[in-house]
Amino acid sequence: MVISRSNGRGAPDLTSRRKKDEPASLGQLAEDLYQLGVRRVRGDVIGDESYFRSELLGDGWQWNDVQWYFGAEPSALSIDGNEVDVEIKSSTSLSEQPAARLSSGQDHIHLTSDIATVKPGEQLTVGIHRGLSDNEVHVWGEFPLGSRGFGARLSVHDPARLAATLFIAALKARGITVDGGARRRDFRVPQSKRFDPSQAIELASVSSKPLREIVKATNKESINLNAELILRTLGKERGELAPDTDPHKTHDRVMMKQDLP
Repeated sequence: MVISRSNGRGAPDLTSRRKKDEPASLGQLAEDLYQLGVRRVRGDVIGDESYFRSELLGDGWQWNDVQWYFGAEPSALSIDGNEVDVEIKSSTSLSEQPAARLSSGQDHIHLTSDIATVKPGEQLTVGIHRGLSDNEVHVWGEFPLGSRGFGARLSVHDPARLAATLFIAALKARGITVDGGARRRDFRVPQSKRFDPSQAIELASVSSKPLREIVKATNKESINLNAELILRTLGKERGELAPDTDPHKTHDRVMMKQDLP
């Protein structure tokens, strides 16, 4: 069986969607693989986040911040800021429910809506909840007919699996068949099941922006996730308590691997 791995190394700027003049990272990987002649993946796509050996939340983060974008879950394989937009738009009649949708990740995140349409001029109320350890998003409330749209930015649980899910979509969009599904792997697996770069061939990779650009954006936009990923990467690369002798290690890279026969 051939299994493809998207192997995260702490890059905070991996993307599944085009951003301004920058191409989507996953689309670039899919294109590179297609140009190499890859037409089929016979197995699962594994989002490997084992590069970091730490907890899912930053030290001191509050549990009631976790569902919002500023409490996005750190992962060595982060994608789209580990967040998703929830958008609500008014219906066209009182008998219809307002439209609620996610900006991406529909195969990874499940959205249910109990929002009711009320008469124009009545008070708008919206409630949003995402579980602490799942991707079940529930929205409710009352939405006056003709009101302007409402949006919120939510964090995503298990971003490595989301990255694998979105990568499958990018591969299929480029014409590459994927037989399996998306899976995630972290440092908690036994040594015998951990990813061994010496037994794989690197087919394609994308690099993050230079650190100076990432730090500039982190400070300007106050991105907690970026700050956490930078600190964890520094600890991994330079920390005395976490030496790493892996000769195949790369800096701020996301790699696509294919198992050898």
